[in-house]
Amino acid sequence: DVDMSFLNGEFVPLIKQKGDEIEAGSLLVSGTLTIKATKKAMDSKLEVIKDLIFRASNAKMPIAKLVDRISAYFVGFILLLAALVFVFWAFKVGLNSAFLHASAVLLISCPCALGLATPIALVLALANATRHFILIKNPVSLELLRKARFFVFDKTGTLSKDTLSVFAHNLNEKDFALLSALEKSSSHPIAKALTKAHSEDLSLQGEFESLPARGICYKTANSTYLAGNATLLAEFGIDISKAHKDFVKSYEKQAPIVVYLAKDKECLGAVCLTNELRDEAGDLAEFLRQNSLCSVILSGDNENSVMMSAKKLGIDEFKANLSPQDKLEYLKEYQKKGICVFVGDGINDAAALSLANVSVAMNSGSALAKSAGDFVLMRDDLRAIAYAFKLSQKTFAIIKQNLFWAFFYNACCIPVAAGVVPNFTLTPHLAALAMCFSSLAVVLNSLRLKKDL
Repeated sequence: DVDMSFLNGEFVPLIKQKGDEIEAGSLLVSGTLTIKATKKAMDSKLEVIKDLIFRASNAKMPIAKLVDRISAYFVGFILLLAALVFVFWAFKVGLNSAFLHASAVLLISCPCALGLATPIALVLALANATRHFILIKNPVSLELLRKARFFVFDKTGTLSKDTLSVFAHNLNEKDFALLSALEKSSSHPIAKALTKAHSEDLSLQGEFESLPARGICYKTANSTYLAGNATLLAEFGIDISKAHKDFVKSYEKQAPIVVYLAKDKECLGAVCLTNELRDEAGDLAEFLRQNSLCSVILSGDNENSVMMSAKKLGIDEFKANLSPQDKLEYLKEYQKKGICVFVGDGINDAAALSLANVSVAMNSGSALAKSAGDFVLMRDDLRAIAYAFKLSQKTFAIIKQNLFWAFFYNACCIPVAAGVVPNFTLTPHLAALAMCFSSLAVVLNSLRLKKDL
């Protein structure tokens, strides 16, 4: 049994036999392996993924800093306008009046309001996000998030928990306690789930034998116990009764992983295990539906598991049994239709996180995934994604309001300072005061982002 979750996201170890390929970075859960190196380090799967991340990062288009460019042209325009105002009034009235009007134009014009409109709102939005356990590593992604059309998710460790849990069993209390005690000797994810489900600690004195890819054999002086899959029971010639088969079949959709317990030649019962969805995954899926946003699962997990998760959450589309390269290709297809947000946690998600227009990494995920993510959920609560989406909408609504005010202020005040209003000369003192008021208005409007949404 080999744990390949770092590559495929599948939390259940895979069975490897003679001649099978073992990827560097895999974890041996049970059994023994003799391994022959057939590739150079640079050809390993991990290096291939790193190369995918590099290429995906370069595929991102830089966002033009429109406001900065406008501000730069605005300053040049004001300087030229002030010079023209000075020349006009110098010939018409005299140097004294020309100097006052030109100075008023320079003082009342407010490129700082334009310059403050975006950065102060972003700073306050970042602080708001941090208070809600959302780390925004790439501020540009906050602008893109509000325009997102597709939300693409990995399954295991993202929408679902990265552990198994007991869903149902038909064992009596004594036999279930024995099964839990038997599994304490194993590090297999199934064994951990069974051990966690029963807190009573039994002292077992018999002989244990681990049977890779099948289960555990436990022998006492009087009896032999088997805990494992149907293959293990068939190997020892133990029939599974119709009642036990019917029990397993009734839960196969909700809990497809099954462990049987047998004593001597009799099957005592079965335990059905499931990979539970995160408690808040349903809330996020409902939020996406209410906002007419498309949700997609791209997972390396098996098709039945992915299909059940998608159906339970109401996810629009799903793809299963995907490699990191497959995820990348599907993501590219979705990006042709609109802006994509990718949410993942594993090494196998890192390339997709890097390529996505906006990427969200789980805090419990791998270091490579978190380094590739634009957002990191410091507390693994998927509802934070909905909060970030609303924060993005509010942030850029306020930025637009700031820019509108800055342009409106300049459009109204600059002509007054230039002397358009008859018999009225705006002194430099009043012009400077009005300029301060413009910046203050932008700051006060942006401060609304400090409030929780």
